[in-house]
Amino acid sequence: IICVSEQTRQELLPYINERKHKIFTIHNALRLNTQNLRDATCVNRVSCIVSTLKPYILHVGSNMPQKNRAGVIEFFRTITALPRFRNFNLVFCGQKLSDNLAEQVRVCGLSRVVCDLGFVSDAELSYLYFNAEFLIFPSLMEGFGWPIIEAQSLGCLVVTSDIKPMNEVSGRGAILINPYNMSASAHTVADQYTRRDEIIELGYANSRKYMPEQMIDAVIEVYEEITFGQQKTTND
Repeated sequence: IICVSEQTRQELLPYINERKHKIFTIHNALRLNTQNLRDATCVNRVSCIVSTLKPYILHVGSNMPQKNRAGVIEFFRTITALPRFRNFNLVFCGQKLSDNLAEQVRVCGLSRVVCDLGFVSDAELSYLYFNAEFLIFPSLMEGFGWPIIEAQSLGCLVVTSDIKPMNEVSGRGAILINPYNMSASAHTVADQYTRRDEIIELGYANSRKYMPEQMIDAVIEVYEEITFGQQKTTND
């Protein structure tokens, strides 16, 4: 059994007999296609919109409760009350906001500074990461957390949950927050924002660990271990 994070492996262990199964952890590989990042024909839709929104905070995900989008809105409301972030906007991409979330935006008086793009192409997503002030990814539960390394690989500051697997995947290249208290987390980000450039560099270095070649090599090693282990048992 191959798990995509150590957290996933730990969650699996109570349900299986380790003596009957070999269990490995191999992190997912970076899969975002960034080849068309600077191709105007591929990013024209979002580039026209984003040009009016800078600076902006980006969230990538869906409306599933564990994605914590309600917390993202609360985070944004709190952080934009601080002078340093007062002119920031918030961009959602992925699944369109649910009616309840859209109502939360309206009740908080944020309709003019929140943009809901819906699903975007790889090129558009790359453009959004590249131009964002930071990615806010305060998930409560993930198997892996692809947006973390996608953002890091494009020089985007990552703000994510200080729980596994988010802090496992992000390494040292993120501002880690408490996803269960998003108002307090806004102040955490404000306090650490002076380290923005340093954390971006650490994030970029961290993303290099998730190249497809490394994942493929790790999978080959697993197959070799299984194959040669079976041969040794047979010979014995």
